[in-house]
Amino acid sequence: MGRLFMPQDKKIYCCMLKGCYKMRNYSRCGFTCVLQPLDIGINKPFKDYIRHQYTMWASVSLRGREKVPSPSRELVLSWIKASWDRITPDMILNAFRACGYDFECVSH
Repeated sequence: MGRLFMPQDKKIYCCMLKGCYKMRNYSRCGFTCVLQPLDIGINKPFKDYIRHQYTMWASVSLRGREKVPSPSRELVLSWIKASWDRITPDMILNAFRACGYDFECVSH
């Protein structure tokens, strides 16, 4: 359970902790998206997969009912875990690269 919100590739964290990344200098207005790599490359696929799982579950659960029941906490947690498991270390690196971070010390 402790690994749920950590990438499988520890090189990413080691690289960031050692300070061997470089970030481009963005000082003008309008660069909020550049400073939010999770919004750029992680949150959307993460949320899309959870939404897909819910939609599939709701379509089956709605049959013969007027209202969709609430999913159990365990089921929602399983969707969150499955969604996170689909996020790869490359997706995380690419999200940071898209925002201007350069991870020279990370090699695959």
